[in-house]
Amino acid sequence: MTTKPDPQPEGKLITEARKRARLSGREAARRAGISEGRWRQIVNGYMVVTKGVYSPVVGAPAETIARMAQSVDVTPEQLESVGRADAADELRKLNAGARAAADRAPDDLDRRIARMKADPKQWRRLEKIVDLVEEFDTV
Repeated sequence: MTTKPDPQPEGKLITEARKRARLSGREAARRAGISEGRWRQIVNGYMVVTKGVYSPVVGAPAETIARMAQSVDVTPEQLESVGRADAADELRKLNAGARAAADRAPDDLDRRIARMKADPKQWRRLEKIVDLVEEFDTV
């Protein structure tokens, strides 16, 4: 195929959410645990076979889509609205696992940090705070 295929609906949803979260593709991919190249393939809906030749990327694994969605604050309901009920179910499992880990944390601080990890927005705030502390420590 010599024309780029259109992104799948879940790719569009995840791209919009990544932009709202003000994350780079690289950072979002890192948080999702996939390569930046694979992230781009899924959100763009194609992979480059050779220069000017494209292959559609459809039906990315539900687990991968769920990890991507979690990294940019997409909800299971949003995934369902774009036809990815399978990924929505996986995202619910991921979110439940993160909450369960929070409840098993050994002390209050660990439990609070684990709860923050379960909420992507709070986790980003915590990462920013840690970055500031590390920056301050180097001065």
